[in-house]
Amino acid sequence: MALQSVNSNSAPSAKRRYSKALRCIGQSLEQVGLKALEVKTHGENYTVQAWQKGVSSSVDHDKHYTPDDIKKLEQEGRAKRKSFPNLFNPLNLSQVLRMAGNYVDRLRGRLVRVSWQDQSDRIQSNASTVDSAR
Repeated sequence: MALQSVNSNSAPSAKRRYSKALRCIGQSLEQVGLKALEVKTHGENYTVQAWQKGVSSSVDHDKHYTPDDIKKLEQEGRAKRKSFPNLFNPLNLSQVLRMAGNYVDRLRGRLVRVSWQDQSDRIQSNASTVDSAR
């Protein structure tokens, strides 16, 4: 995961909590099966480009989120969490993005860009290599 932020002296307002917005965006995309994702901020809006798993190298998802979109995603996410309690997985896309947003929030910075790439295939093949070397 790559993260770009800019430090600022003023604290983010309640509306500018990156951890919450990024978690909502991540939750909305978790079921898609992504291999890579890039989120950029433009004022209070977010632009998301995502690539699905497979051989395609072109952008599969190009979406813009406004503060109202984030609010709607948050409400939908709450409803799903109440209906389907899952075990907490810190490696879910939503949790990884939430941690990145939390880092910027704690620095009182401004998020410029965050990118993520699925590493599960590499982790599995590395584990297989290690296991077979024993």
